[in-house]
Amino acid sequence: MAEQLKIIPLGGLNEIGKNMTVYEYGGEIIVVDCGMAFPGDDMYGIDCVIPDVSYLVKHKNRIRGMFITHGHEDHIGAVPYILKKVNIPIYCTRLTAGLIRLKLEEHGLLKSTKIVTVESGMTVKAGKFSVEFIHVNHSIADAFMFAIRTPIGIIMHSGDFKIDYTPINGAIMDLQRIAQIGREGVLLFVCESTNIEVPGFSKSERHVGESMADMIKDAKGRIFVATFSSNVSRLQQIFTAAERHGRKVALVGRSMLNVFNAANNLGYIQKKPDTLIEISQVDNYPPEQVVIISTGSQGEPMSALTRIAFSNHREIEIQPGDTVIISATPIPGNEKPIYKVINELYRRGAKVYYSALADVHVSGHASQEEIKLVHALVRPKFFIPAHGETRMLYQHAELAHKLGVPFENIFILANGDIFEISKGSARVTGFTNGDAVLIDGASVGEVDNSVLRERKLLYGISSCYTRANFESITSEEYYDSLIRMGAYFIWYFHYMPVGNDASPELLPTPEQRTEVYRRIRRYRAEKPLFAMDFQNDAEFVGGCIAGGRTYLHINANGDVDPCVFIHYSDSNIREKTLLETMKSPLFMAYHDGQPFNDNMLRPCPMLENPEKLRAMVKSSGAHSTDLQSPETVDHLCAKCDRYAAEWKPTADKLWAENRAEHDAK
Repeated sequence: MAEQLKIIPLGGLNEIGKNMTVYEYGGEIIVVDCGMAFPGDDMYGIDCVIPDVSYLVKHKNRIRGMFITHGHEDHIGAVPYILKKVNIPIYCTRLTAGLIRLKLEEHGLLKSTKIVTVESGMTVKAGKFSVEFIHVNHSIADAFMFAIRTPIGIIMHSGDFKIDYTPINGAIMDLQRIAQIGREGVLLFVCESTNIEVPGFSKSERHVGESMADMIKDAKGRIFVATFSSNVSRLQQIFTAAERHGRKVALVGRSMLNVFNAANNLGYIQKKPDTLIEISQVDNYPPEQVVIISTGSQGEPMSALTRIAFSNHREIEIQPGDTVIISATPIPGNEKPIYKVINELYRRGAKVYYSALADVHVSGHASQEEIKLVHALVRPKFFIPAHGETRMLYQHAELAHKLGVPFENIFILANGDIFEISKGSARVTGFTNGDAVLIDGASVGEVDNSVLRERKLLYGISSCYTRANFESITSEEYYDSLIRMGAYFIWYFHYMPVGNDASPELLPTPEQRTEVYRRIRRYRAEKPLFAMDFQNDAEFVGGCIAGGRTYLHINANGDVDPCVFIHYSDSNIREKTLLETMKSPLFMAYHDGQPFNDNMLRPCPMLENPEKLRAMVKSSGAHSTDLQSPETVDHLCAKCDRYAAEWKPTADKLWAENRAEHDAK
């Protein structure tokens, strides 16, 4: 049987963002793109989302290179995180390489990473693969489609593209070369689906430039333009329009500054020497002579525009009479934060232009007629729609069928699918992990307590106090630290001397337990963090809650224990129903004995009333369920006898005080 080509999408399917595809043949692998996605508005505290690359880590010695279609974040944003796990050479064009180098330098990976720059029309040999770089138009320079030649046929991987007959940089998409390859015979076409729902043709990038030039000409005060930092063509248009109308340009936002510097140093930005000024110099010029380009076109919480709109930026804020142009359309799911920023800009007296009101943005993605044209040129045998949400993939599949691809040759995949193709057949043969990985700052897949707070998740803390840690774990400083972390509640547990190796000397002293009693009640009354003390708050639940009264415990063997701390049983869930278990001698003894003491500061049949636990276990015939080191009930209770005797007078005094306070109310 001939070898199959494996195609494994790790991101970019049934979603917008984190594009990454694995191609594997004869034990060798290449990777196309390595992108991130913006977090959803329910991902509090998360900076970005990247693909799971456990498959690549497992087979890292087989990877021959990573090929990048263009320099947008959804295609390069995950590079530094992935390279920390899999160090492989990267093949891309000059601008893309410049943007990637910025990321690698920030992560300390620049010196250890091999980056090979490629020009349009070049072909790179990578093991059993050869990858040809074919120029396409997009909203960033140096964007490419790949013709991937394999022993079984040609794969066309579109990347992101549009057909722009009047592009800013003058380089038209190489439709002629695509047509030539189509005539050779294309086995499989993997094509983006972003604007498959949009009829007709996309507008040229020049259209935005003309519209924006008119807005800049007519504006009376300062002008803010928010756009994607990676949209170098858009930056060029803003500089051109600003210079035409006698305005200086300042940049704000770290990514904006980084991308501009990279593009400018590589010659992708043309401007006069004195046009660019520092953001700190803006106030030195009349408002009608200033344009400020910022990040934040998607309403990102920490972006420059968001901070400016809400007066959180240290150098600049919105003033009445300012004009704000949001030169982008919302990425699906980002609508709420964008409109929140727009509303705040209006409240502060700014005039706002955005996609719903003006021609401030054109898409960098092909509309239906452009996609049809490329399909007609490629003429693939098999087709996989990519780069889109589920509805987009299905609509693209319908379009491909209308253009002549049989339905049985069209495959709608999910991230993690292992798709195998030969010259005559194709099918999904397995799965790998295609889940998303969350990035918080520089950490990968890690979330600490501060992030739980940022995400506004309801969570609590469980703490066990002993004679040794009593002071620190019940201190006001410790309690306040939990409040700062965003915890909503805390469970305090008293040390239980359970097990043959337990240390009775860790049991708190009567004085310590009394202090815990008083501290927790004071904190609970004064501080915004609810606390419960498992041993000292029994009055609120009527004593011991175990033995099926409120809960019980079932271990891995199926033994049903009355309590998670009391490992004795006369029933197994594999042999009895739960109702039968509740009627067993041990559980009935629990039922008949509760509450085990009228003093609710002595609720436990083990810790404060060990004689009662001894009696219940022996009379019921229960056995130890400790799977590792069975402990007799006499051994367990002997560790509690002295503690119970020493605690009783203190507990009786505290309980009398408690009842007196209660009666007084």
